[in-house]
Amino acid sequence: MAAMPSGHIAHACGDAGSGSCLSVSTMFSSSPVHVRCARSAVAMAALLSCLQAAQTAHADDALQPVVVTASRTPQAQGQALADTTVISREDIAREGATDLMQLLGRQPGVEMGRNGGQGTATDLFVRGANSRFTALYIDGVRVDSQNLQGGAPWNAIPLGLIDRIEIVRGSGSDLYGSDAIAGVVQVFTRRPDKDGVQLAAEATVGSFGRSKWQADVSGKAAALDYGLSYGRDGAFGQSTIVNPANSNHNPDRDGFRQETWAGRVGYQLSADHRLESSFARNRVRAAFDNGTSEDVSPQATTVVNTRQLAWLARWTPQLSGSYRVGESSTEDISRTSSLFFTKTHAKTASAQHDWREGVNALQLLLEHRADKIDEDGTYGSSFADGNSRRQQNAVGLGYGFESGPWSAHARAREDHDSEFGRHTTGSLGAGWRFAPQWRVRLNYASAFRAPTLYERFTQYGGNADLQPESSHTVEAALSWQRGGASASATAYHSKVRNLIDYVYTDPANYIGGYDNVGRARLQGLTLAGVLPVDAVRLSGSWDIQDPRNAQTGESLIRRARYHGKLQADTVLAGWTTGVQGQFAGGRRDLDASQSSVRLGGYTLWNVFAGRDLSREWQLQLRIDNVLNKHHELARDYGVPGTAAFVTLRYQPR
Repeated sequence: MAAMPSGHIAHACGDAGSGSCLSVSTMFSSSPVHVRCARSAVAMAALLSCLQAAQTAHADDALQPVVVTASRTPQAQGQALADTTVISREDIAREGATDLMQLLGRQPGVEMGRNGGQGTATDLFVRGANSRFTALYIDGVRVDSQNLQGGAPWNAIPLGLIDRIEIVRGSGSDLYGSDAIAGVVQVFTRRPDKDGVQLAAEATVGSFGRSKWQADVSGKAAALDYGLSYGRDGAFGQSTIVNPANSNHNPDRDGFRQETWAGRVGYQLSADHRLESSFARNRVRAAFDNGTSEDVSPQATTVVNTRQLAWLARWTPQLSGSYRVGESSTEDISRTSSLFFTKTHAKTASAQHDWREGVNALQLLLEHRADKIDEDGTYGSSFADGNSRRQQNAVGLGYGFESGPWSAHARAREDHDSEFGRHTTGSLGAGWRFAPQWRVRLNYASAFRAPTLYERFTQYGGNADLQPESSHTVEAALSWQRGGASASATAYHSKVRNLIDYVYTDPANYIGGYDNVGRARLQGLTLAGVLPVDAVRLSGSWDIQDPRNAQTGESLIRRARYHGKLQADTVLAGWTTGVQGQFAGGRRDLDASQSSVRLGGYTLWNVFAGRDLSREWQLQLRIDNVLNKHHELARDYGVPGTAAFVTLRYQPR
């Protein structure tokens, strides 16, 4: 066990030791000698107890995963002041997950919306916020779209290439700028971790014609390391619109196909300097319903490309730096009786310096982003060259403090947009471990989201007078952890102003435009916990939330007032087995005429099992929605019923 620094011992004993000494010593004789001896004995016992408790708490932090996204620097998850979840590669493999969005939708504070099966248009709701309010990064590269109302192309991010996922709930504009009003999700792809050449592969077959496979090669040789992955995925699917009364219903099979390339190379220049380069290309094509005509096969294609070059440096024992240039692009192609094509680019460059001395830490961030949108189709382009580009330059400064049971941060960031001028955001946070296993956190943060180029300049309802959406969030959390058991309660309240929405002036003919329509209120409580009971590990969460348009009083569409998750897993006869429950209450949605309709609540159960066939080979079985529960995540759009999957994995150890 690592030794506890003296500062940690003093603070821990100051909280737990002195009170115990005073209260217990009064039980002894009033004789001065006896009192002094008793107090000395009790003080020594309290000190030893305090040292043991402090070391236990420190050991618990040491066993926790390291997170990067919460502060843009590595830290133990238990020390982060943000509400953070880490999903490891082992977690993904253990439960045999086949879809990134379903995996994210099973996390605390997160819901998913989808217009049909995998590959179709997908929304991720974090704490009841619109999907466009959560920023997505892949290995530090921002992935976004300037098309429509923006947001990440969640439907085009494959699960097979992912090594780890970090979810940060709560405002993140103080670190990441525009769009991070509700949170940040960062995906990390696989990294070489062994000398020599390593090969890995896996294949999955399942219901609805599901066929998925992937191959990886990686290695390390002296200062050089590299990795390359290729994968394909697809299914026959089912009809995306299941309601025959819907005018777009077509009782055909709407499947999807996905192809993915990813690679990285790194070179260790010295013990303190490293160069890295990475790329990824994901292409998904999904069919959808657009009427009963058999002459046209409507398809939506999304292509996401990312590239990055990074230099990681440690200039002194106290000062480190990271310098990155990256680019991402998102192509959206819709083929019906007409063609619609949009491609957006985001180029970024950043220089980040972190200085740490004792209990103090400083961070300086300089960042540049340039966005561009291209559009073409049957009806031409909406954008002239003068309104298809914009730039943002930002400077951020942060201070962190961590000593014993106390931790705190203060951050400020100023973004200068070529269209909107300056926008300043910031945050204040504090944490206090008031007992060895107990911790309380308080956070305040402001955030903003700049409207997309499409929202401002498209001929289909664009509004050049749109103003950025902005928010203020307060959050309080209480958490407990001891060994493998943990529990937390997080309450939050957010106010979003200048809310942007598409307002229909003629719903029957789909005529309208984008406008700043009012305000939203996002508030709720997230309960989460993990409890080992003998050989069974129980985990779950329960969310009570009220995402609401504060001006009209209506609840925001496709978000439940409550939703929960439950999982129990264990090892039986060499098999890692588990059962998952997912619960959601009723939600409001809109029909084709923009009238409110109700989506019913649902309860889903999944089961999984896996085992090692040998040192290198693993078998994984999974059945989703075992009770074949019919439910909808969007009005009239179906979700597959019971689906079974078998995965065979080759992974050298």
